[in-house]
Amino acid sequence: MRINIFFGVIISLFLFVGCGSMGGGSHRGKLYRSFYLKEGGLKYFIKPMKFKGEDAELLVDFNIESVKGNIAVVNFSIFHEKPLKKLSSFEISNPDTSIKAGEIESMFVELESNNEYESRFTSHIPNSGLKHIFQNQHWTIKAVEAKTKLEFEPKRSTEKDIEKINKAVIQLLD
Repeated sequence: MRINIFFGVIISLFLFVGCGSMGGGSHRGKLYRSFYLKEGGLKYFIKPMKFKGEDAELLVDFNIESVKGNIAVVNFSIFHEKPLKKLSSFEISNPDTSIKAGEIESMFVELESNNEYESRFTSHIPNSGLKHIFQNQHWTIKAVEAKTKLEFEPKRSTEKDIEKINKAVIQLLD
């Protein structure tokens, strides 16, 4: 009986210590995912980050390949009282630099249960600009559709996430 308890305690300790050491401080699951590419290198998916505007909300995510490291895909959803069908401009800036998205494509527009529209878009931005923008977490994002001009600021938790993503992913890109 004592031997069974002893082995039970030992096994429990191994499991507890083993699980506790997994991911030691890694933000990979919460902030980003990495995938091995068949041709070598990694693809990083930066999970959606939340930004607040005066009368709208923005979620933005990125797909970055370490092999074809010159262009990143930026996808974003704007939650607003009116549907946004075609944006003329999408710009991410910080006090040091700014980058504009290339051609912006509308993916879909859906009415949400809270009577706001989710307008989803995709575009490309250069990785070099992405590296510069992640060096300072104080972002401002501007989106323009005809007469509608929206401006978004990160929540404090988003600013912390930007810092973590910069250290864990962006600084590893060539």
